Parts: sequence; C-alpha cells; structure tokens
Amino acid sequence: MWLNERDLDIRCVRLQSYKLGDERLLDIEQIIPLPEAEEYQVRIREQAEAQRAAARSSRDTTQYKFLGQMYNKRNLVLAVVTQYLQEHPYATLDELRQMFPDFLHSSFGVVAPIEKAVEKGQKRYFLDESQILRTGDNQTVAVCNQWGIGNIGPFLDIAKQLGHEITAQ
Repeated sequence: MWLNERDLDIRCVRLQSYKLGDERLLDIEQIIPLPEAEEYQVRIREQAEAQRAAARSSRDTTQYKFLGQMYNKRNLVLAVVTQYLQEHPYATLDELRQMFPDFLHSSFGVVAPIEKAVEKGQKRYFLDESQILRTGDNQTVAVCNQWGIGNIGPFLDIAKQLGHEITAQ
C-alpha cells in the first residue's frame, strides 16, 4: 500500500489451484489492494497528485531586474548586498546588519559571519568562494539564500530606499 501511495501500481494476488476430477481449476483473488478499498485508494492518489500539481503551479517564480540583469529572489538579495558593499567599501559588519537588519529574514538574517553561516547549514547561505563577501572591518560574511514571497517585500523596500531601481518581471 505504501508503494501504491507513491504511484507504483502494486498488486498482490493469491493463486489457488483445485482439482475437480481430472481437471485443474485456478482461483485468482486480488488481496492487495482489497477490491473494496481500491476505489478509495485511487481517489486518495488523485487528490495527492492534484495537491502536488497545485503546489508546483503556485510557486512564485518572479524575476527581478536589477542593474540591467535578471535575478530570482535569492540571487537578487546577494546582488543587492554585494552592490552595497561595493558602494560602501568601508562598511563594517555592524553597519551592514543595520542596513539589512535580521528581522528581514527572521530565521537566518540577511548576512551572517561565515562561521555562523556554516554552523547554521550550508544550504541556507551562499557559500561558494565567489559569493562570500568581505566587509570594511575585514569580516567574512555570507548572504542568506532562503527568500520567498513572504519575506522578499521588506528587503525590496530597503533596496529601493538605497536608491536602487528594482522591477519585477
């Protein structure tokens, strides 16, 4: 039944032979799924597939134009923070966190010292060598890559306050 729930059509049948005089008879009976439960399981499988399809179609795939390039949410945040540090090369980690406060992303913050980013989970931050940033006080920081429709809005507001033109496509 577990395999059936994962779209593998598995059936178990019982074959029982009988001897009737000189003849052999074969009784074939489906055991799993139970014939009376099969319709129910088909409905459950169809509902699960509909939910998966709805989840796929409801994902926000908005692209953002920033400095002439298109970005998804996560890469936009990295590009904006990188641009900020290029425009303000002496900005310290504290100043960077004041500009992009942790409440913008309550779980991970916008930026974190590299040690903390690695500790929290490598899949949560941009940690490729080309993506790691250095602040004016020589701190190595990583930018959070966990951005969605629920938390990108306040970040965009701050980026626009900095004078950046960002348009959703």
